Amino acid sequence: MKKKEIQNKDLTFLKEYIICNKGIYDKKNIMENTLEAFGKCIDNNYLILTNLIILKDKTIIVFDPTKVKELLLVEEKLEKMTYDEIEYITKYHVPTLEEVLKYVDGYVPFIFRLNEKYKWHKFDKLFEILSNYKGLYTIESYRTEVVKYITKKHPEVICGALLNEQNYKKIYDIRNVDYIDINVELMNEKIVKKQKEDIVIIGNNIKKIDEFKAKSNFYDNLVCDRLLEKKN
Repeated sequence: MKKKEIQNKDLTFLKEYIICNKGIYDKKNIMENTLEAFGKCIDNNYLILTNLIILKDKTIIVFDPTKVKELLLVEEKLEKMTYDEIEYITKYHVPTLEEVLKYVDGYVPFIFRLNEKYKWHKFDKLFEILSNYKGLYTIESYRTEVVKYITKKHPEVICGALLNEQNYKKIYDIRNVDYIDINVELMNEKIVKKQKEDIVIIGNNIKKIDEFKAKSNFYDNLVCDRLLEKKN
């Protein structure tokens, strides 16, 4: 794999910050992907990883698409709902992307995951919002078409390929991305160590401090779930 030559892209922050998935939360007093959860990341100087969902009315929210039924008690995909409808049914405030960017205000970086399937015109609102943001961020996706769109239409944006059970074997064929984010259970660590000679590789699905320490020698960085909560 040949690493893409990048002009004016500094990926140092992807290696230096602890990456916290969905913020620091306890599901009781603080819910995941909320301003409160992200505020604790700011307090601890953690990079925030969160999902983006583009709604029917083009409002962009931060929310884990796998938690719709659990947190909102609905079967319907959020892409078919409006923000007013979500605000009506939820028991806590689901923030918009604009709210989150204003709140964090560049204090810590973001990794935004964009995994749902959208028509391309819906991305216009996303990149319009992000074009005015001065803080550090990346966008990643496991959808090849999304990654290709970003690298072609917005080459200035740091873009990563998210590898899961369906596509992780494509690690040998990936081109034109700035980094790779992969589940630590899917890839032999010797292979990861070899591949990161050519490209930044982040490991995700880390849930314990001991696991974090054991895997840190093989990856450039690791994504942690509710790290501080478990630590305390």
